[in-house]
Amino acid sequence: MDWWQTVGLMGTLVGTGTAVAAFDRHILRQEFGMLRQESWQAHERIVGKIDRLRDELSSQISDLRDGQTSLRGGLREVRRELKGMRDSLRTLREDFRAHVLGGAG
Repeated sequence: MDWWQTVGLMGTLVGTGTAVAAFDRHILRQEFGMLRQESWQAHERIVGKIDRLRDELSSQISDLRDGQTSLRGGLREVRRELKGMRDSLRTLREDFRAHVLGGAG
């Protein structure tokens, strides 16, 4: 093989290698750009879902707090009624003792 054939072959190989590297770089940039775009879209979807879940959770917590407040009010009312019943039973017991003891004496 003559020297000019060797130089020509080496030039061809270098040129081909450079073209392949440039083409690969171009393809990689496109792929990276598409991956970034897909990643951004996925991020936006996830953030949207998280925001919706947060809103739903906030609403449910508010409903639970309202229910808790209502239950506390109901418990206060039941306690008042129980106190009234206890007072009435005490009065009945005292009246009964007064009647029994008053009639026996």
